[in-house]
Amino acid sequence: MKFSEFSERAYAVATSGSGPVPVEALGNIYPDFGHRYRQKVAPVIGVPGRPVVELGIGTYFSCDNEIVEAAVAALRGGHTRYETVEPLKAAICAKFRDEHGLSLANDNVLLLGGARPGMAISLLAGINPGDRIVIPDPDYIGLTHMASAVGAEVIRSPMTRNADGSLTLDLDHLAALAKGGLAAMILTNPNNPTGNVLTREALAALSAISERYGAFVMVNEIYDKLVHTGHFTSYSAVGNPENSIVVGGTSKSYEMTGFGIGWLVSSAANVAQMEDLAFLTHQSKPDVMSQYAALAALSLPLRDSSPARSRLTLAANAAATCAALDAYECCRCPSPAAGQFAFPYVAADDLQLARFLLREVALQVVPGSVWGRMGAGHLRIALANTPDHQAEGLARLREGIARFRAQAA
Repeated sequence: MKFSEFSERAYAVATSGSGPVPVEALGNIYPDFGHRYRQKVAPVIGVPGRPVVELGIGTYFSCDNEIVEAAVAALRGGHTRYETVEPLKAAICAKFRDEHGLSLANDNVLLLGGARPGMAISLLAGINPGDRIVIPDPDYIGLTHMASAVGAEVIRSPMTRNADGSLTLDLDHLAALAKGGLAAMILTNPNNPTGNVLTREALAALSAISERYGAFVMVNEIYDKLVHTGHFTSYSAVGNPENSIVVGGTSKSYEMTGFGIGWLVSSAANVAQMEDLAFLTHQSKPDVMSQYAALAALSLPLRDSSPARSRLTLAANAAATCAALDAYECCRCPSPAAGQFAFPYVAADDLQLARFLLREVALQVVPGSVWGRMGAGHLRIALANTPDHQAEGLARLREGIARFRAQAA
């Protein structure tokens, strides 16, 4: 069949110049991505007799048993029909009150079937075809896909690469872009893939740019409870709620990727509009079982203790990853401040290297250029793995990088 322009725009090249289409690059490494492109390249297979080790997305951990039991109890209690669990909205409001000093009501919260639907609804509500929007480079590539699909002119604002290989948001460059007219700024904080966390001062600067040029701000805060160093401030604590949307969810911080619970927080008027938009675009309501599971996750003490356990393993794996890669074969591997990934700079063609690693040492990693032009030369390394899995993956990564360098010499 002939697909719509919406579908074609969603495949837009997210890297500047001749960089790869992100789903094409992913499809070279991961069978579940890039279906449209997978048959256009020679298949890249692992080493016979050597099982593939995945080190780009992560195997994740088990969620707490209390969360599972809350889901089971909801089903056994007859919660199997359409239902909006208002106590879950209240728990989200309590989270923002306790962590950011905000006074929210339930009508400031819209529950959705995951954080990604929250991002999609935000962009459908806030962007018109032809609008200029800015997304940092690198950043979560789903933002660029969705913005392109709705017809926006997507401008990537390059981050600054520091001496240690880390990447940080260039606020001056972003402000310069805004002067030319801007409809929106959309970003992820803590950042995926860099692990960078914006300070309260940086968020206030974003808010000032937003107010000066009338650009709405959407911030994906899915990693908010996985901060290893420093302090996390929600954009909702500094931004104008009439002109901003904050998206969150339970999938990452509470190891609930299979439940699919997300939310967005904004003014009551904005939430009412987006609730109608979710209905008009046939967005499924979050299932009731998952809402009760999320309510358990966001209730004290689990709200804090569950992410704390994940952070211990993530931090240990981050330290092991940096120790294995920093200064190894020209690599630079800064320690991520937050999130579930390290983003080492390997000073090589990252897509070629990722293909080589799968073919030669049976290792899957995500090429950095998937996330934008500034991601070129980086690899995204997952930290949400058991220590043994991480160690095996890092051993193969060192082996593969050394062989790749030797082949190029």
